Amino acid sequence: MKNLFTIILFLIWSISNAQCVTNGTLDATSIGNNGITSVQSWQGTHGSPSTSGVVITNTCVWMWSHTNRGEGIFTNYNFVANRTYQISFDIRTDANINNPNNTVLNSWVYAKVFNNLTSNSSDAIPPALLNSGQIVLQNTVSAYRGNNWTTVTISFVPNQNYTQLCFFPAMTASSALNGRAQIEMEIDNVTITPPVTSIFHFEDASSNMKTDFCEGEDIFLNGTASFGENQ
Repeated sequence: MKNLFTIILFLIWSISNAQCVTNGTLDATSIGNNGITSVQSWQGTHGSPSTSGVVITNTCVWMWSHTNRGEGIFTNYNFVANRTYQISFDIRTDANINNPNNTVLNSWVYAKVFNNLTSNSSDAIPPALLNSGQIVLQNTVSAYRGNNWTTVTISFVPNQNYTQLCFFPAMTASSALNGRAQIEMEIDNVTITPPVTSIFHFEDASSNMKTDFCEGEDIFLNGTASFGENQ
C-alpha cells in the first residue's frame, strides 16, 4: 500500500509583511471635507482631504493642489527591500476650470512609499513628500483626466524597507498665474499583493516525488477519502 501525502509550502517573506491593505476601498462613515478622519486606517499627510460617494458602500478620497499647497493621504504597510509587490488602485483627475493650460495639466500626481510620515493640518505640501521616499507612480494630471476611473497596476520593488504608502497631487505652479486653476485627484480601491513563493507536490513513503499527472486522474488530498490510502 502506498502512503500518499501532500506537502504545501508557502514561503512568505515575513509574518509582518504578509498583509493586506486595511480598508483599501476607502470606506468612510461620513462624506465631506473631514480630513478623512472617517476613513479607518488612513490619515491625511497635509491639508484636509475630502470623502465623497455613498457612505460605507462606495466612497473615495478627493484631494486638490496648487501653488505648492494641497492635500494628501497615507496608510501603513510594511514593504521589504528588493522584493516585488503589485500595487493597484483606481485614479481619476481633473482641474477646477474649463480648458486648463498645459502648465496645469502637466502638474504631477504621485503614489510614493515613505517612513515616518505624520498628519499635518497645514495645506503646504511638506518638502519631504517631494524630496524623499520612493516613487511608485509619477504621472501628469492629463493622463487620468475625465469622468471615468482608470485602474493602475504597478510592479514595484522598494530600494529599502518602507512602512507607509502615500497618494497626493502636486501643482507647484501659481494658481493666480494660470487662470486660478487647481488640480484634483481621486483615489479608490487600493490593493497590494505581497511576494509569495509556493511549492506543491506529492510524495510517497519512499520520498519519491510526483509532479506530473494524467488527464482525468483523480487526486485526493485527504488519504482517508481514497481507496487503499490511509494518509
